[in-house]
Amino acid sequence: MSLFTVTVEGRAYTVQVIARQGSLLTFEVDGRQYSAAIPARPSSVTSRTSVVPVTGERRARTDAASAHASAQSEVKAPLPGIISDVKVKAGDTVKSGSTLIVIEAMKMENPIKAPRDCVIKSVEVKKGQDVQHGAVLITLEQP
Repeated sequence: MSLFTVTVEGRAYTVQVIARQGSLLTFEVDGRQYSAAIPARPSSVTSRTSVVPVTGERRARTDAASAHASAQSEVKAPLPGIISDVKVKAGDTVKSGSTLIVIEAMKMENPIKAPRDCVIKSVEVKKGQDVQHGAVLITLEQP
């Protein structure tokens, strides 16, 4: 997992990349997990935006964030949309990066991936349901 400091409009954020599959990037910022489709090559970076790997002393400060990501017990919606597919059920054992749920937003399907190897404790949504950003989709247990 890679750690970066991302500065947007003068505010610095520590970003932990959890997984990347093709153009889908799953990452954590301030304890919240997000997924985003990204282009193969960034289109542009403005002078007000910089991305720098977190190393040395700053990496030590992010160890707590790494521990939080591995102990995460909920998968939340990274964007508002409609649940177009639920690929797991309570009791399933899944591997890190496995697709759990697919959310359709703006006619695009967004697969929501498992942040780690885990057991599905409960599925909180069903196919066809509208969800808002941050809604709990699935609760997880340790394998």
